[in-house]
Amino acid sequence: MRYKKTQEGMFIALFALATVVIITILVSYMSNWVNDMVATQTQVFFGKQAYWNAHSGMEIATSKRIASLDGIPNADVSFTTGTISIDPIAIFDEPNTYLGGNKVTSITSTGSDLRGRSRAMKLTVDEPSSGNFARYFDGTGDYITISDHNELDIGTSDFTLSIWLYPHEDTDDDSDGFVDDDVEMEVINKKNGIGNPGYGMRIKNSAVWVEHMKSGGVHTGSNSSGPTSIKVNQWTNVVAVFDQNTNNRVTIYVNGVSENPISITQGDVTNAVDLGIGRRLATSDNDFHGLVDAPVIWDTQLTEDEIQTIFTQGPAFNISSIQSGSIKGNWKFDDSDNTLTDEEGNSNGTNTSTIQTGI
Repeated sequence: MRYKKTQEGMFIALFALATVVIITILVSYMSNWVNDMVATQTQVFFGKQAYWNAHSGMEIATSKRIASLDGIPNADVSFTTGTISIDPIAIFDEPNTYLGGNKVTSITSTGSDLRGRSRAMKLTVDEPSSGNFARYFDGTGDYITISDHNELDIGTSDFTLSIWLYPHEDTDDDSDGFVDDDVEMEVINKKNGIGNPGYGMRIKNSAVWVEHMKSGGVHTGSNSSGPTSIKVNQWTNVVAVFDQNTNNRVTIYVNGVSENPISITQGDVTNAVDLGIGRRLATSDNDFHGLVDAPVIWDTQLTEDEIQTIFTQGPAFNISSIQSGSIKGNWKFDDSDNTLTDEEGNSNGTNTSTIQTGI
């Protein structure tokens, strides 16, 4: 009897041990299967997301890729593991424009795991928050007009211009990554041709140029800033500091780094013409192609530390904290309509064909 009970006890113990081992193996297998499924689908989704970001209008100014594939804004893109479906929302009347008529609101990735089970993930693309907008200029008839105002006339004071630029890749025909030497694009311009007072900034010969004309029509500055070439498909901060009263020179900073000073002659730059952004208004030419953001004008010189702060903080920085009492014009481009608000309340801008987009 005792032998029989011992046998039964051993059998029960062995059965319990075998049950524990089997459960442990099953748990381990299921855990690995779930991890593989999650890892695989995550990799697939983010691989597709990276592909979409690299080949759609989501990347700044690349335009007309997946988001307007073959002229069909909602075209699906097929992969061996699934598809990416793009859900556009019509904002503007123009079809196939960068983040304009085909603005994307969501991306759905569908595919399967290693066991063939259907899986789906959705990425929602929200509107950028306040301060994260810019204006896109297509290089043909797109510009902004800032009505003339005495606060923008400057007179004989020192002054500073700051602006963020993102030249389009189409300005780089030789594909070296820089704006071509034969491209001339106006950035900021408040003057009415040679022989009249005013000031301006443009890209020419792949560098930043400035113009400074005093009253009497004496042309005292239109020279290349220095060796730094302007890159395409990349944000660049350009600041021009006009020292009219002490050293009689203009110093240009590209991404916080100073270029060679340009000699000028002190004089009154006051005029009665509008200020143009992205075009030379007087002659209706030199249209800018790319993105522009955060133009600001001060009637004082900014320091190098202040200029480097602007660059390191980026286009969305609240620039009103820099020499706030001397700002004469500050346009954030956050407006969704055709009136571009001057944060200083001096002179709002009027939009002609430029498109608001996120940055």
